Amino acid sequence: LLCYPLVPLGFAAIYLAPRRRRSSEPAAPGRRAIDDFWATVLLATLFCYAIYPFYPLTPPRVLFHDVPGPHIEPLLRKWNFWLLDHYSVQACIFPSGHVAAVTAVALAVRKHAPRLGALFLFLAASVALATVYGRYHYAADAVAGALVGVAAYFASNAIKHRPIE
Repeated sequence: LLCYPLVPLGFAAIYLAPRRRRSSEPAAPGRRAIDDFWATVLLATLFCYAIYPFYPLTPPRVLFHDVPGPHIEPLLRKWNFWLLDHYSVQACIFPSGHVAAVTAVALAVRKHAPRLGALFLFLAASVALATVYGRYHYAADAVAGALVGVAAYFASNAIKHRPIE
């Protein structure tokens, strides 16, 4: 569940991050920083969901339901399984859209707020590990999701922005 608040928290980090400015400029964050953030995050996330029909997978928690998962069943995990049982299509995405999104968020934050970016990179890695440990995704899904997040970061940096008038 940690992947869901990381996107708005990443946006807040970009929005509130101090930036170099001239004394005549307003203190608000640069529009370019916000545009870079959303370009990176949306490119990573939407790519994963766009290719979903080509790689339909049964998640490990469903395919290997007889193999015990983590020994500790915290309340949030029980609640998440209840949601998945009642409202999910019982499929997983290759590459992991969750891992791609949080990796893209972490790299975008790191570009504009390096210290916070290090924290976000740690959190992105923990989401990737948790998706595999919790049997929501296979390891290949998580690794591919991280690679998609990195590729989206570099692709969004390569896009030439028109000057804002």
